[in-house]
Amino acid sequence: MKKSLKWIIAVFSALIVTITFSQNIYAAGEKSVDIVFSHDLHSYVEDYEKSVGGNQINIGGFARLKTFIDEKRRENPDVLVVDGGDIVMGTLPQVLVDTEAFELKMLASFGYDAITIGNHEFDYGAKALSDMYSVAGRDKARRPALVICNIDLNQNDEYTNTLKEGLTAYGYSDYTIVEKGGVKIAILGVLGYDAIKCAPTCKLTFIDPVEAVKSTVEKIKANEDVDMIMCLSHSGTGFELGKTEDELLAKAVPDLDVIISAHSHTVLNEQVTVGDTVIASCGSYGMYTGEMKLTQNESGRWNLDNYNLRLMDDSVAKDEDVLAAIEDINAAIDEIYLSKFDLKAEDVIAYNDGIAFESVDDCYDIHTEAKLGNLLSDAYRYSANKTPTGQNTRFDVAVTPAGTIRGSFPVGNITTAKAFEALSLGIGQDGVIGYPLVSLFLTGSELKTMCEVDASISDLMRSARLYTSGICFEYNPHRMLLSKVSDAWISSPLLEESRSELDNEKLYRVVTDYYSMSMLSAVTEMSKGLLSIVPKDENGNAIEDFNSAIIYDENGNELKAWIAVADYFKSFSQGSNGISTIPSYYDSYHSRKVVDSSFNPVKLFKNSSKFFYIFMVIIITLILLIVLIVRAIIKNKHRKKILIG
Repeated sequence: MKKSLKWIIAVFSALIVTITFSQNIYAAGEKSVDIVFSHDLHSYVEDYEKSVGGNQINIGGFARLKTFIDEKRRENPDVLVVDGGDIVMGTLPQVLVDTEAFELKMLASFGYDAITIGNHEFDYGAKALSDMYSVAGRDKARRPALVICNIDLNQNDEYTNTLKEGLTAYGYSDYTIVEKGGVKIAILGVLGYDAIKCAPTCKLTFIDPVEAVKSTVEKIKANEDVDMIMCLSHSGTGFELGKTEDELLAKAVPDLDVIISAHSHTVLNEQVTVGDTVIASCGSYGMYTGEMKLTQNESGRWNLDNYNLRLMDDSVAKDEDVLAAIEDINAAIDEIYLSKFDLKAEDVIAYNDGIAFESVDDCYDIHTEAKLGNLLSDAYRYSANKTPTGQNTRFDVAVTPAGTIRGSFPVGNITTAKAFEALSLGIGQDGVIGYPLVSLFLTGSELKTMCEVDASISDLMRSARLYTSGICFEYNPHRMLLSKVSDAWISSPLLEESRSELDNEKLYRVVTDYYSMSMLSAVTEMSKGLLSIVPKDENGNAIEDFNSAIIYDENGNELKAWIAVADYFKSFSQGSNGISTIPSYYDSYHSRKVVDSSFNPVKLFKNSSKFFYIFMVIIITLILLIVLIVRAIIKNKHRKKILIG
């Protein structure tokens, strides 16, 4: 009995030792990957002030980003560092994108392994973007791999050939293979459907994003022996989780292990998991930097051990070398770009004495009038009316879409740099960074249609939130789609509230920026003709060449959107501090966009559009058809009963 007991104990002990030994072997051999990721940095190379949790804090900046990456690299020298696109377009350093490529060269110096292209990279035009990649590609030793699988450079046209020259000089591919700590990782990049739509000045042809990713993944599986497949996707997770582009991509291509989801500026405090695919997103402007750790499981797929978005606040020190490099680029910006406008980046051009302007996110998210939108659209109209164009025929209306607003104005001093950040998109026909303002005419009927775009479409496409000067409207969210606007009227004087009826046939002069004009003109096509907005000249003829609509100042220079704002700021009365102070008028709302959520039948049907009546005719017709069909069936049954009887 004792021998049997000893034998059982010995066998059991041996079994435990064997299992433990096996587990130790597996633990020692298991593969893991540490990843640091960023996206939508938008040239925010310097730290900035932002309200977080009701407190104004200093966040972001490349100097903090460098420190954070260095910390992670000390913890694990094999950390993978990637970016999901829109590296540029947002602050003043972008103005030297073609000669300095400062943002891209900085990421290279930080040791990024791979990057992809965002839609805003295309905003500069083919020549400037090509030059950016050519400049950044000169240092072959320090250059993140550029991956993009759905760009088509086979077209033989000037735009494609120009861009191809720079991309070839830098080097690009569908995917790249990076090895980290014994783990082989295939990284591909893609530009999504919405991102492609958000690059209207880009003349390239793109392959269907999902099909391109599928094809690239199949190529990787057929030709490479890798442990992980990662996609840098400039597509987005948006605000309706479950139906977003990158979730649909994960479902369509289940072999993807990780998707870094850029473009939508989504802050995913917790990852989204679709099947075996981890989707990660860390917002925008360098406010957060993402980090995660994954461990390979027995099936060969990856378990997420850790996921964190690190707030880039004062808890992260600023790298001194990066700060010095930023000082140098700022000096170059003053000399090369801002000198054209007799300005310097740190010039204080206005003072905000306590007005709580909405954030950029608010302008996208909240479907009401906005103080920030009022200020920007008034600035357009004020500055345009000072030009020779405006003095000839005054501008009645200005419109600023949310999609063009890139920054807000904090309390305190407002510098030239802040004015630029507010409207930093694009490049003019003069080759100078910044979209110019343009002049166009719309009928009163088209102005109401423009208001309907905001009321009916902008909940589906938030960049189409419109902020106006000179025209006001009322809408009811409970009314039928394309018939939500119940009233629209003209309110012309700046800083005053007035009302005159909108004349449907009259031509009104409108000022907006170059990009927004192209989007307004696309409304007819995008709505399949249901809505019609045709930018016209003063004679009512459709504008064929948008360049002919550009507004020039008294010196013959393009009137940039951001310069219009800086110019408007200078017109304000000086406060006790001797600085032009934003008027208290902008600390309240002025019925420019009135939301009436009433279920009152009168208000639900008041001034309904033609679509309401078309819809009603269809409904009534369907009801009559159903009644006739039912009557026919009843008559038929009655006839059969008579015949049987």
